[in-house]
Amino acid sequence: MRRWGEALNKVDWYAYLDGTLSADERVIADQTLAEDANAKGQLNEVREFLASIRREGLSEEVPLSRLQAMVPKQAKVSFPQLAWKPALAAGILMAAIGIARVDRRPAYEALAAKSFTEAAAWIEDRNGIKLARIPQNIGRIIESERTPDSGCFCIQIDGKIVHLSYTKDEAKINGLIAQVGSNDGFMSGNGKVAFRADKLVWIVDGKDSSTNWKVAREAAKQLRV
Repeated sequence: MRRWGEALNKVDWYAYLDGTLSADERVIADQTLAEDANAKGQLNEVREFLASIRREGLSEEVPLSRLQAMVPKQAKVSFPQLAWKPALAAGILMAAIGIARVDRRPAYEALAAKSFTEAAAWIEDRNGIKLARIPQNIGRIIESERTPDSGCFCIQIDGKIVHLSYTKDEAKINGLIAQVGSNDGFMSGNGKVAFRADKLVWIVDGKDSSTNWKVAREAAKQLRV
């Protein structure tokens, strides 16, 4: 039996009102409204909130303190120290609501993957990092992970789990040092192995050092072609 508290938390009532929910999401939202009085109350609160923004913003100048107080808590927005003209205040506040909706998206997401190619496409859809080359046949991929600025292939190889991640953020390799006596560009430290390829930083992290090096060398061979 579905617990309605869980359903309510998954409904974006702002998106419901502006028509941006998918067809499946709208079916769930409509069913929730039909069967749960709390959902109707939440939707009415959102309607009233949006209406109050328009009334406040279009009828008078809005002091900074009131404008800041009206922005949903999820939105991280800073305003210059001045009173906003009516239309401008309404527009900025509506934009802030949009920012709040985006901020509710999880910073980290994971998805079971059947192939490296499938995983890379799913990761790119979130962070826009398009791989010039996609590693292949390095163990068996079991999951892909993504954040706004990185991607990761979770690999099972030789009975061990290894994470092969990539990012544009050079700070991710702070503390790693170049392999002594080698010019192959590998860095290591804290149980990790890292290298650069296609203007990205690649990091291999697992519990077994020899497996990490095995994955790193094979990935680098494929990616540095």
